[in-house]
Amino acid sequence: MTSNKTKQTKKAIAIPVTREACDACSISNNFLDVLLTQTVHSAPLSLMAEEQKSKYAAAAGGALIGIQPKGELEGMLAAQLIACHTAAMECYHRAMNSQLPARDYHLNQANKLSRGLVNRTD
Repeated sequence: MTSNKTKQTKKAIAIPVTREACDACSISNNFLDVLLTQTVHSAPLSLMAEEQKSKYAAAAGGALIGIQPKGELEGMLAAQLIACHTAAMECYHRAMNSQLPARDYHLNQANKLSRGLVNRTD
């Protein structure tokens, strides 16, 4: 039995792994590459244009460098902070473009994500 649906392949986003980024998180280029890829793919990429995807990838890498995690565990927490922030901002965006009760739902989700950010930084 065959499906009429075609498989969509994900286009790879080039994420430059620099020495500065590696020094900020891990001595392993492979670990940093996976961490950055996971962070970038936590954003709603299907809603972004190709240029926006590249900018977001660069911004996520810059945020990871700016947070300056000391080791792999802190790097994973930093990636969660970036992903959580992205999700919260998406919820705020959706709330501002929605009517009640969807607006309340999105604001509630953004509030939970924002509290999660605060809890991770304590």
